[in-house]
Amino acid sequence: MGLIVEEALELDCLRNTKVLAGLGGLHKEVRFANVMEVPDISDWIHEHELLLTTAYPFQNMEGSLEEFMLSINEKKVSALGIKTRYIEKIPMEIIRLGNELNIPILELPPDAKFDLILRDVLSEITNRDYVTIKKSEEIHRLFTNIILTGGEIRGIAETLSKLTSSKVRILDKDNKLLEEAEYDGASDNLGFGEIESIIETKPIHINDVLVAHINMIKPREKFEEEDMIAMERAVEALAMIFLKRFASEAIEKKYKYDFLNDLIKGDVQTREAVLERGKFFGMDLSREYLLFLLDVDSFEEVFLQRLKKDERESHLLLSRLFEFVFRTFFSKAGDSIVWAQSDSIYVLYPISKDIQQDKNCIRKVATDLANQIKEIVGKNLKEFTFTIGLGNFYPDILQVSRSYYEAKEAIRLGKLIWGHDGVYHYDDLETYNILM
Repeated sequence: MGLIVEEALELDCLRNTKVLAGLGGLHKEVRFANVMEVPDISDWIHEHELLLTTAYPFQNMEGSLEEFMLSINEKKVSALGIKTRYIEKIPMEIIRLGNELNIPILELPPDAKFDLILRDVLSEITNRDYVTIKKSEEIHRLFTNIILTGGEIRGIAETLSKLTSSKVRILDKDNKLLEEAEYDGASDNLGFGEIESIIETKPIHINDVLVAHINMIKPREKFEEEDMIAMERAVEALAMIFLKRFASEAIEKKYKYDFLNDLIKGDVQTREAVLERGKFFGMDLSREYLLFLLDVDSFEEVFLQRLKKDERESHLLLSRLFEFVFRTFFSKAGDSIVWAQSDSIYVLYPISKDIQQDKNCIRKVATDLANQIKEIVGKNLKEFTFTIGLGNFYPDILQVSRSYYEAKEAIRLGKLIWGHDGVYHYDDLETYNILM
């Protein structure tokens, strides 16, 4: 833990020092120590500094003591130590401002030696820094070992809870609880109800993208520096776990998307193979689906040019589009199947049995949902437009390829006839297709 003013006063070199003002600032951390013997030292002052002086500069500060105090307060000086060698007593103006600004004003004994104070204070700071570094390394090894032995988010949460004697919660980017751990002896109501609690929260980022949050909760007592170090190391460990998860999910997603692309293009030959592979990827392809095809307009112009300037921004735009589409379809049907490839997003949307024989009803449901998607995305993403193509509904999963090629043709002809940013159904364009 860092050295604070109150603890510095316990060092032998400051043992007989009197605190004349600024008692409210005794908790301030001391990171540096410096001697002031010129009036214009403020440009060389560090934050968290113990500033020592013989008060000689005060003789040339007529009418500017307030300005001096305000300047060291702005610089966040931890305390001002004064040895009354050149003045009979410390000016009341300094004492008044010390109390107002919570800057501890320390009256050093006449025999105080600045070189010993500097040496001892800086030595104590260095020793504490060394202990902090060693403790940080120890915690880092602890969390790294959890990862190397196959531990997951639960292990990180439990270890952090024990290290900090706090309740720990790990939430995803949408604040959905992923894991929770509580040290032995904690109240069941920790962080809630009548118990006053202190909460520390830190985000977890991967490549500047928010993936999760971590919360630590304690009743009443404040978090110590060691607690915050443990939290920082936990954030690093969790980022590694999430990164490993994402890499594994990316591989599985690729195989899943490759299979779905083969399915809609008619490259899977038997129903048994479709159902078996679908089951392997967690999809029930025994159901009846209608295909939606979303095609980003002017993809090369909008994204590839943007990609050259800012790759991250380009990928984030596509990710946001996918997320809006994903959420909208899943709000309607939780077993929708959504995937993306290049400039297109594909959706297999389940059609309930009670409307499967009503072609007009299916078409209305599909068109309404497509327009809803366009409205939601249009409100949130202004950087581009996209066109949605719809084919006919075919109950046999092996015929979804027919729906795909019809949707693809609907987009091609719809853009040619009416332009971008539309919702086009194959049946509306069949006549144009014959004529062309």
